[in-house]
Amino acid sequence: MKKIERWQSIINEWKSSGQTKQAFLKQKNINQSTFYYWIKKTSSKNDDGNKENPSFISIPRPEPSNKSSTGEAEVSLGRAKIKLSVSDATSLLISLHQAGVLHDQA
Repeated sequence: MKKIERWQSIINEWKSSGQTKQAFLKQKNINQSTFYYWIKKTSSKNDDGNKENPSFISIPRPEPSNKSSTGEAEVSLGRAKIKLSVSDATSLLISLHQAGVLHDQA
């Protein structure tokens, strides 16, 4: 297996784990700088070799719940603002994080 394929596999494992990057890296004993390097190196590129900047991210619809929402949440990404019930906000944030839109400020 090529190095880039191995790292893509590790990155996919992290994305499907549901863990934060820090928790995953600590568990797997992976250097943070190395991990971020390979995330950037393995990110999708279009046919021209330029990185893709997707306009839309697929967000799965949450399963209906018998629990009633107790409030609303507002999520801001740049100039875009989204208001939704608190129960929907959790799914949204998880999906955005897994898509790589949200990132650590550290």
